[in-house]
Amino acid sequence: MRKVIQGLNKCIEENSSAVIATIIETEGSTYQPSGVRCLIREDGRIEGLVSGGCVEQDLAERVGDIISLFKAELVFYDFRAENDLIWGMGLGCDGTVTLFLQPFDPVNHYTESMNLYNQLLSIYEANTTFSIGTIIESSNIKLLPIGMMTQLKEEELDLGSERTGFVNIELKGIMTHCFIERVLPRQHVTIFGAGPDVYPVVNQLHGINWRTTVIDHRPQYTSNRFFTNANAVVLINRSEYEDIQIAKGSYAVVMTHNYELDLMLVRKLISAETPYIGILGATRRIKNIMAELLTDGECTFHDGQIHSPIGLDLGAKSPEEIALSIIAEMLAFKNRKSAKSRIVTPQVNVYC
Repeated sequence: MRKVIQGLNKCIEENSSAVIATIIETEGSTYQPSGVRCLIREDGRIEGLVSGGCVEQDLAERVGDIISLFKAELVFYDFRAENDLIWGMGLGCDGTVTLFLQPFDPVNHYTESMNLYNQLLSIYEANTTFSIGTIIESSNIKLLPIGMMTQLKEEELDLGSERTGFVNIELKGIMTHCFIERVLPRQHVTIFGAGPDVYPVVNQLHGINWRTTVIDHRPQYTSNRFFTNANAVVLINRSEYEDIQIAKGSYAVVMTHNYELDLMLVRKLISAETPYIGILGATRRIKNIMAELLTDGECTFHDGQIHSPIGLDLGAKSPEEIALSIIAEMLAFKNRKSAKSRIVTPQVNVYC
């Protein structure tokens, strides 16, 4: 989504046009799920991907007509085995994808394009949960044109646990058929410690559009020039760690490299019901911290809450590799995945 927003910003700056492609429905095995977007600019440049590269070129050929007519369009792709010969790519995706293409022309259609931009920006910068609808069909396209996006009340919808779906809904007295997206707030991570090993963690979290707050008591480490990609860098007195409060739902990464601070912070984070607490440090030091926590009768934590040592076992050595292992673990935790290899090895009978 970042690339889409960046591309739209360039279009606004350069007075150029583009088409936003959104996956609104999939069936079977596909490269991306519903809700994923890419941007195809009028000169053919593509920001983001909705496939492994198999449909983007075809989409690029449609851009001219969509922009000139300023009319949204539905496109259906079938990559199931019997139809894949049409594309001649042998992709083996074995699924279908429906995309909704919306024109963006800030020069000739400024108001409509900026309304679209602002709705997409609200998805990208989301700090609260909300639902947004894209009109696919409308009984009055003059008042509620196809492609228009609007935020909807949760009680008007029936998505259940799904993140995306379709709904027939009356808006301003007009019947519409909408593609619905439930937008979740960007995940926030509070990092305790501001040493050089924190830089790649912040930078990589920025790359996946997570928000970060870095907290430390050492002024020489908390300069904003070290953390240009952090959302906030907070300098506190050492005594203030006892009273520190973090945002509800925020994950916590403890990287102070100080035993007493680590222990005190973990105790506080447990009592605050922090969902994910990761501790960076040597195995022996972390074992001592865990031993003290287990013998503390007033400190109880649930399975999966504390991750120590933090990160997946990738054999990481450099700060960048360690950051990758930390973020991969947090992402798996957020998405409730096992972080195991997805390799599917077919059973083969070998006869000698």
